[in-house]
Amino acid sequence: MNPRWKLLLSAGLLSLVGLACWGLLTPWVQRTRQPTPAAQAPPTAANPTTAAASPTPHATPMPAAATTAPQPSPTSSPTPPSAAPAPDLPSAWYAPEPLEPGQVALFTLHMVDERRGWATGVSPDTAVARILITDDGGQTWQEVTPPRLPPSDWEPTPQVAFWDADTAWVAYGFLPPEAATEVPHGVWVTHDRGRTWQWATLPAPEDAMPWFTPGFWAVLDAQQAWLLVLLDAGMSHQYTYLVHTQDGGRSWERLADPYSEAATDLMLMGNTGMAFAPDGRYGWVTKEIGPISAAVWAVTPDGGRSWQGRELVPPGLSPDNAFCRTQDPHLWAAGQGAFLARCYDPTAEGERLFVVRVEKDQVAETVAVDAPPAAEAQLSFVDPQEGYLAVQPSDEGGTLIFATHDGGRSWQQVKTVAWQARAFSWLPNGTGWALADNGQEIRLVRTANGGQSWEMLPTPRLREP
Repeated sequence: MNPRWKLLLSAGLLSLVGLACWGLLTPWVQRTRQPTPAAQAPPTAANPTTAAASPTPHATPMPAAATTAPQPSPTSSPTPPSAAPAPDLPSAWYAPEPLEPGQVALFTLHMVDERRGWATGVSPDTAVARILITDDGGQTWQEVTPPRLPPSDWEPTPQVAFWDADTAWVAYGFLPPEAATEVPHGVWVTHDRGRTWQWATLPAPEDAMPWFTPGFWAVLDAQQAWLLVLLDAGMSHQYTYLVHTQDGGRSWERLADPYSEAATDLMLMGNTGMAFAPDGRYGWVTKEIGPISAAVWAVTPDGGRSWQGRELVPPGLSPDNAFCRTQDPHLWAAGQGAFLARCYDPTAEGERLFVVRVEKDQVAETVAVDAPPAAEAQLSFVDPQEGYLAVQPSDEGGTLIFATHDGGRSWQQVKTVAWQARAFSWLPNGTGWALADNGQEIRLVRTANGGQSWEMLPTPRLREP
């Protein structure tokens, strides 16, 4: 373990440093801390092509709605998910009443090709997110939500991961201690596009904990996935446990929890994302801003059983005042990948963005992005060379869209749009979708040329089951 990390394990020091940092950084943290979507692993990319960047990006208002709609997919629509519980399913679970056809607001988005995709969203009649699929490029959606607990004072939000057109993973969280201890923890998985869902009970943590809040997924394929769950927090720590499946979700193994000596570094500071390399052994967990004056992340070499903390001070920042949030990890091979670092330095210019490139398990380059101070940022890669970065400036509205064609070594701004992007989903051919918030509504927009131009799709609607 890094000596600095050992020192921070002292409860007294953690408390003092944490309070000092929080007092200094609270205004910035309040602006930058946003929920992070679940990790989404795209299907294998083949022969990506991206149009050239626009030489002079300019502000673009919400695009006009498309005048021609894609033809419906020839594939048949899936039937609603099965309400029959699995043999070990607690009786308290039930299949929720389907949403009524009509307008739907989307929260997250994952398109697997030009027509098929997944999302979470709500209708005007419910505040609990549902699982949705589309077969026409996002214009209409069908609900395929798995069973859940009955409504209560605290509504669990599903934490989801989508792989291909058929496979999705869903875990519900429980915040009240009585729910976390009395309700078996488990995961729903579908391998037939939501027609049926299978339930699997997760191995319990070694000791009772007050929370059960699924945090982040990492999915390699339809068979192998990891889930990181928040159990408790305090003193600049997030106490988590990590579970793993290799058989499509039928069985799960506990790899690490707060009592795992080899996972001590995993517990330090909040988590913002998780990724694993194709070998299924090398992985990252990126970290929230904390008491360490650096960009921090944790690395596992053995599939998640042991973790070591890593840190770096991006170039141009003071080693005494560089407080960074790492996020959006992407791994293409063991020891090779990239993630985003959003850093605040009170002696410099405020928030700054860096793309950290790693090769052979060592930081190869820390690329400063020429962008204004950011209120929010999202990093996406569709393969080891092609990637996108969306930046929402802290002093104005809109979103700046950047692209890379060399693995993050350089970034070119391709567009400035007037709306704020709540989520992106990209394909390797330069086609992408975004949830665009213009301050009055959130609409689905689409690009076919790597973000250089966007069209607004018709208002998303739920169709008849």
